Amino acid sequence: MKKELCFALIIIGLIIFSGIVIAEEETAQIDKAYGCLKDRITETTSLSLEESVFSVLALGNNNKAVKKIEEMKSSSEACWPKSGCTIKETAQVALAYDRIGKNTNDLTKWLLSKNGTASGLIWFLQIITEDNKPDTCDVSYDGGTYTFAIGEDMKLKGVGGNCLSVDSKGYWLRISNNCVNKEFVVSCDKGFKTNLLYTKGAGGTIYVSSETHGAAAKGTTTEKIGAQCFLVGGSCDYESTLWAATAVYAITGETGDFIPYLKSLASEYEKYFPSAFLVYMTQESDEHYQYIIENKNRGGYWQFGADKYFDTSLAMLALSDTDIRSQGTVDYLLTGAGKQTEKGCWNSDNIRDTAFILYSGSWVMAVDGNGGTGGDVPDNPSSATCNNGEIESNEVCECGDDEECGNADDDLDDENCTSLGFESGDLFCKDGCTNFDKGDCAGEENYNPNTITACELDNYCVSGIFDCRDAGGNILPDDTYPCETWDKVCCTVDAAANLEMCSDLDGSVCGFDEECSGSAVEAADGTCCKGVCAAVSEENECANSGGTCKTVCGNDEESSSYSCLDSGKICCASSGGTTTSEGISKWWIIILIILILLVLAAIIFRNKLRVWWFKFRGNARSQRIGGGAPPGSLGRMMPRPIPRFGFGQPPRAPIGRAPVRQVSSAKDKEMEETMKKLKKMSE
Repeated sequence: MKKELCFALIIIGLIIFSGIVIAEEETAQIDKAYGCLKDRITETTSLSLEESVFSVLALGNNNKAVKKIEEMKSSSEACWPKSGCTIKETAQVALAYDRIGKNTNDLTKWLLSKNGTASGLIWFLQIITEDNKPDTCDVSYDGGTYTFAIGEDMKLKGVGGNCLSVDSKGYWLRISNNCVNKEFVVSCDKGFKTNLLYTKGAGGTIYVSSETHGAAAKGTTTEKIGAQCFLVGGSCDYESTLWAATAVYAITGETGDFIPYLKSLASEYEKYFPSAFLVYMTQESDEHYQYIIENKNRGGYWQFGADKYFDTSLAMLALSDTDIRSQGTVDYLLTGAGKQTEKGCWNSDNIRDTAFILYSGSWVMAVDGNGGTGGDVPDNPSSATCNNGEIESNEVCECGDDEECGNADDDLDDENCTSLGFESGDLFCKDGCTNFDKGDCAGEENYNPNTITACELDNYCVSGIFDCRDAGGNILPDDTYPCETWDKVCCTVDAAANLEMCSDLDGSVCGFDEECSGSAVEAADGTCCKGVCAAVSEENECANSGGTCKTVCGNDEESSSYSCLDSGKICCASSGGTTTSEGISKWWIIILIILILLVLAAIIFRNKLRVWWFKFRGNARSQRIGGGAPPGSLGRMMPRPIPRFGFGQPPRAPIGRAPVRQVSSAKDKEMEETMKKLKKMSE
């Protein structure tokens, strides 16, 4: 057992030691890359605008790069380059200026002046009546009103003038491409809901746009197409929209109405790697995140165009540090086929690619707090006024008196998770003050409980696959027939149609904060309790231990292992409180640190420990070997001396070997007789 323990400790020590060595090697390589980039900028006589922009993204206020950008600015507008302003290059400059804290208001204003309604999409107006019952609805636009009848099968009948027509399936009103800028006011005889749908072509994926609006009988809702793009020559330009939308998001924290256009046409512009831009802007682990992961090349890089280093940088910009390392990208860039040149740069010492890798990689600003650049990167490059106590410029929040994001004193300007479109949760300020930290918000962003899903148009959202199959229905794929919540599936039949109401079963449906004390059965209106719905006891492990259930613990608190009733919260206990399981965890951490120190000491003093170990087992004997040989040892070969365990110690006898017995041979006796005769003759 002792041997196994020692072996385990040695392994732990070696792992820690190797991790430290690897980290130091990576840091040295990144420092070398920053140094190479600086040298390349200095020695280059004709630095381009693109090289200057990406150099500023990587290094911050590099004088030569910033000066070049300013020289290339238009003399009449806040756009680049002066030879002929473009949306893409102006957007890239906006990202660079935002990186070093320069005012970007004029740049953002110029960019947004170039946007327009997205083209190339097919739009529909959807009307759902209360309880899916027949109804009559009026749709008004341009001063005219058009009446549509909705039948038992939810299909529409009627004529909508020049802008509206019933689509081929009969469930939606198709909006003419010439009417995408108009407002449509809807009113029905009964309660109803409306929203907009879009697709890039016939038979394509149907997307739900914007939010769903509802009204009571005779009330009204207003729908207007909000999908936007950036125009070049009067037409939507996909690449320009990618860069401009990314710049607007980086500066303001808002994606505007550009996502529908970018998502719907992503498959047609794969050469620009749109999935990387979309994941960066939406922070969603959706099909575009999966596309990035699935399209990584075997070596750990991405390539959709001519430059694999640029595309790999785009992927790193969208993925987390953990993803980047797990996908093998760090190894590819530092030690693999894509490793640095002898000078330390990438792609034959290419300035743009080297700068983009440094900017988007997991090591950015993590080497010495300044990206290894010698101190020319501001602490909060996203905002020049962050942490001054007031919400100014392009900020959306303030980090409060402690000047640290993510604490309870953050000034959120009256915003919360619910106001940002989530179901619930705790909202905090994010580094740079230009974005909110929505990591603790619960539910999907832009969540709306009244959203009409694609499944609900022709089918039914049921509580599970077994309910659907038991009712004789088929389950439809959730990527094209989604339901409101993840725990439901789309079924071709209404699994609850043959179920009785809970009240008819002499039961009741328990509330969210209640639990059933008896048996429960399925009913048409939910899980029916045949017993008593009692309020959930607030007594829990956390409260019993003197803790408080929170989403984030305060500065004077520590997280504990005790459970909370709400699985989304953790148990917080005062750091000065009595010993709990958290205290026990502290002791384990202390013990682990001590064990690590002992392993390191064992490695350093391993020679002395080896002596002690053999003495402890009783196998090592320290016996002095005399200067003279025992009688009868003439001609005997002495045992080979073993290595010493320490300095200044006498040689040791072979461990575990029996003494060698000297056996006299006949030749020895003859030699002895001869020597006696010679001795007598000499006398």
